[in-house]
Formats: sequence, structure tokens, C-alpha cells
Amino acid sequence: MKRTFSALLLLACCLGLLLYGCRKSAPVPGPGSFEYRYNVFYKDGIKYFHEFAHPSNIVMLGTSLTYYGDWCTMLRRADVMAQGIQGDNSFGFKHRMNLVFDVHPRICFVEVGANDARNVSATTFYLVRNNINGIINTLKAKDVVPVLTTIPYGISNSDKRRMYNTKVYIMNELIRDIAAQQRIKLIDLNKMCAEGLSLKPEYASWDGGHLSAKGFRLWVDAVQDLLWEYKI
Repeated sequence: MKRTFSALLLLACCLGLLLYGCRKSAPVPGPGSFEYRYNVFYKDGIKYFHEFAHPSNIVMLGTSLTYYGDWCTMLRRADVMAQGIQGDNSFGFKHRMNLVFDVHPRICFVEVGANDARNVSATTFYLVRNNINGIINTLKAKDVVPVLTTIPYGISNSDKRRMYNTKVYIMNELIRDIAAQQRIKLIDLNKMCAEGLSLKPEYASWDGGHLSAKGFRLWVDAVQDLLWEYKI
């Protein structure tokens, strides 16, 4: 595991140098890069989760990728609490775990890293790894079954998207490594709906960066398989 993380860290460093070389004037990264509190969607999401909290066996914790799914309808269950927030990252997740435990779940599906990947570097890589491990450890400590989910690629239809997909690849390798180290289940969305480092068009929404109904079908089926396995 240590060797794997070192290799991923090297990839993150190389990517950071590549990005630096591609800019005429590279910005100096600061704490604001991961400042979740400035995300207006975060503030609204927190209020929503407080207002409509209800006992739920299942929590879908995530970013906009989770947010855009109607999970109660898709899973055909009422005991589901969807807690996706647009633009959120692992730093924001850490500070809203109390909302997960407020609904007393038995299992929590964690889709994290899509927005962290946008700012990946050698420094942030360590921080994100620690954040995700902290989230998993917190769930375990509360006897909640954690399940990690890889980040789906976007359609590689531009240089900007291809660069982002490279960052997603690095982040997904980190997520796989954490899942193996923590000995928890992993839903690998890209194995089902991607080809190379690109989301297949039939699984992409109109913006090319989120999932279509067919993409959500694959995700839902994987979630249902694990619910069956854990008898939830």
C-alpha cells in the first residue's frame, strides 16, 4: 500500500508540474482552493438536510454526481437519505458527517473526490487521502457500513476535459487504494460506463460530465447488489 501511494504521489507531482508548465502565470495555491464554506450550494444543502432529516437505513453521500439522482425513486425505497451537494469536496464532507449520523443509517455510499481532483497536487493529495480515510474511519466507529465509489470520467471532448480526466484517474487510484487498505466495498463506475479515460456517450448527461439515466441505472444496480449482500 505504501508503494502504491508513493507511485500515486509521483503522478500527482508530475501532473502539477505539467499544469504549471502549461500556464504563463501559474497561480499560487492557497487554502481557498478547498474552501467549502464559500460554496453557496453547501450552505443550502446543509439547511435542507437539517430540515428534512428522517430515519434512513441508507445514506447517499456525495457531490453533484449524487445530487442529480432521485435515489428514493431509483432504489424504490423510502428509507434513503440523499446527501449530495454540488461542488462539495472531501473537506466539506468531513464537516457534515454529523448530518449522516442524524438519520441513523446502516450503510453509507460515499462518492467523493470529483471536486478535489480539480486541485490535485502533491500537497493536496496527502490532505485528500487523510480526509477520505477520516470519513471512512468515522463511519466505522459509528457501526455504519462504508462503501466507496470511483469518480466517473467526463466525455473527453476537449483538452480541458482530458486534463480533468487525467486528474480523475489519479484520484480514482487513490480511492481504490483506500478501499483496499480499509477492506471495504468499492463501486467502480468506470469499469461499467467508461472506455479508456472517457465516459461513453450513452452514459453521459447533456453536459458530458454527469451521468445519464442509463449511467444511473448501472450505479443503482451496483448499490442494490450491495444492499442485498448486506441484507439491508
